[in-house]
Amino acid sequence: SVEDGSEVLCCDRDKYNGHSDLVIPFVDFKTGRKFIFTCREGDEKEGEPRIVTFNEDGSYAWRAVDGVGHMHFAWLATFGKEEEKQRIFMVMQENQHWGESKMERLKPIERYYEAYTGKQVSINFPCLGSDLIPIDINGDGISEFYCNEGVHAGELMDQYGKILAKIKANEKIRKVQA
Repeated sequence: SVEDGSEVLCCDRDKYNGHSDLVIPFVDFKTGRKFIFTCREGDEKEGEPRIVTFNEDGSYAWRAVDGVGHMHFAWLATFGKEEEKQRIFMVMQENQHWGESKMERLKPIERYYEAYTGKQVSINFPCLGSDLIPIDINGDGISEFYCNEGVHAGELMDQYGKILAKIKANEKIRKVQA
């Protein structure tokens, strides 16, 4: 706890000895249930999940990608419309191997999951999901996405990948006309 430094909750104490760079607590808007999302990097074991979402008591809510894989990056965003919001996780797995003399990085493996159930879903953007930063720029509760890498760097997109604005360093935001 913050007050005395004692442990409040430990998930998978006896099963997992690696680390998770990303631990994302979140709440189900409709039910108020609380969850803890993690994507794992080290301690790869056959049959053990690389992506785990826990209930607030530390039990499993859902698990994905058994076995091996360095889950390097993730984000949580809100898709849909006001009356039917859906929370989605994007998870990026590094895709690399040793070449003749150095580590070679390939295009990362990206997966999208419904946040409360772990059901894998399909999301299409004109760039890698791991190049995006979800933000709710207009306050409607639905995420927009800022691209910070590649040919779409500086573009602000809606949840369908439509370019809303171009944002360049030291410039004013220019709205893209429909």
